[in-house]
Amino acid sequence: MDMSLSFDDFNLDGVRMVVNGLGRAFHANDVAQQDAIRAMLRPVPREQHTYLRMVGKYLMAHQRELGLTDTHQDTDLRVEG
Repeated sequence: MDMSLSFDDFNLDGVRMVVNGLGRAFHANDVAQQDAIRAMLRPVPREQHTYLRMVGKYLMAHQRELGLTDTHQDTDLRVEG
């Protein structure tokens, strides 16, 4: 059974709700550790770095839709506005 993640496994509205609940600035890892995200992406891959990388890529690819800006300081993201 293929356990790889793809963007199709994410729910944009669900990710938006998580992001909006994290405050003004956060790391992609903060999003990845939320129970709602982990539940959305079950089963979570055994390799944690694969999971974290995919969540980060999804956030960056959907910055505009999620209202995010990259602060270019490590992995910080900010909610626009």
